[in-house]
Amino acid sequence: MTKKLLSVLLTSLILAGSAVAEDTIVYSGPRVIGGDLTVQGEILILNAGETLSIADLTEGSILFVGPGGLITQDSAKLVWNDSLNRAGIGTNNPRSILHIKGSTSGTVGDNPAGQLIIQDPSLLDNTNICITGYNSDIGGNPKTQKWYFGSSSSSNQDVIILNRAAANLHFGTSGASKMVINSDGDVGIGTNVPTSKLQVVGLPQYADNAAALLGGLTVGAFYRNATGTLMVVY
Repeated sequence: MTKKLLSVLLTSLILAGSAVAEDTIVYSGPRVIGGDLTVQGEILILNAGETLSIADLTEGSILFVGPGGLITQDSAKLVWNDSLNRAGIGTNNPRSILHIKGSTSGTVGDNPAGQLIIQDPSLLDNTNICITGYNSDIGGNPKTQKWYFGSSSSSNQDVIILNRAAANLHFGTSGASKMVINSDGDVGIGTNVPTSKLQVVGLPQYADNAAALLGGLTVGAFYRNATGTLMVVY
């Protein structure tokens, strides 16, 4: 005899064929059974507003169908924190609305794919795959796009990092901003307030090319001399 868990707290139970159950069947709302139903256990019908507690389940666990069609749980790897509205994949302590934890990144072909893959279903090389950020309207729906990161269109393979607002776009490392593009398109390296199309702050100072090489600069590096003239190592 095949063992099946038919339904737990479903609003409706619809069976198109015969079903055999050795477990408790719990359902509420309309029931439509199109074939024979054999139950070797008990049937519990919940009234509106009633809940069911199952002792074998862990709080926050998300049930899924495992091997052999069995409904199971893995609270160490797949959870929902209902009080904080957070989902965890690979962790039972999600720290954000979606927290993904994985010790090994994925691979696609010869390339590492990280712990998260966003895929276009088409076979085209030119695809529009992106991540965007929005604020919300009064109804909680997306209102205004704040930033955009991803493919620019389905007609080319360009990638865009875009701040939709008239504000700075920062690039940084070691916990600090190192390069900025302001809303006028001015680029600042070593400064967050560029005053021309390109402003570089912090260039090393050397007397001449020989001194720059001796100081550790290599061919193609920029430096300035004592009068502020921009020089390049050759």
